[in-house]
Amino acid sequence: MAIARRFARRGPRLSTPGGATVTFPHAIESMLTFGRMAVVLLDPAQEDRNVYGIDRRGRTVWQLQKSPFTGREASDPYVELFRLGRDVRVFSWRGQIYDVDPRTGKVLGSYWSK
Repeated sequence: MAIARRFARRGPRLSTPGGATVTFPHAIESMLTFGRMAVVLLDPAQEDRNVYGIDRRGRTVWQLQKSPFTGREASDPYVELFRLGRDVRVFSWRGQIYDVDPRTGKVLGSYWSK
């Protein structure tokens, strides 16, 4: 089997430049790459904590926290990723926007869009 030279996705699987394959519990909705990291958004209909930072060896470096603006019974999955310079902007279903460091998963800022 050939080793991927870049990150590639198919269904719930992510192939990494380091030769690893990561299988997620749900389909990959979208992905952005930042050097040696991939930021992966899983199908938002399945879970709230559906954004992951994966390194080139296939290790999960971080998983984005659940939105702190949801109540105990509320669901607020992440629905979109957008490149914002060296960072990633993550949008939640309820209208919250997070600017995230793709290397660490640290939330750099949050905003309301609705």
